[in-house]
Amino acid sequence: MADVIEIVEAHLTSIGADGLVYPGECGCKKGDLVPCGSDFSSCQPGWIGPPSSDDDGEWAMYVSRERADDARAAHQATKEPR
Repeated sequence: MADVIEIVEAHLTSIGADGLVYPGECGCKKGDLVPCGSDFSSCQPGWIGPPSSDDDGEWAMYVSRERADDARAAHQATKEPR
């Protein structure tokens, strides 16, 4: 029988999400869901995008594919020569 994390991961895969996000706090990728061991009942599906300018991480998790795409476009625009 599948455990809850496996069921959540299968659902995330079925909707094309990259992991979970707790907006303004944290995010985790499929394959390493809930590494903190915390209560994840308030987490939402998340999509990977670039980190915000005030974040030194390699990636950030967004609550929608559109927000991740918008962040990716804005991040790309800051790297293009003028």
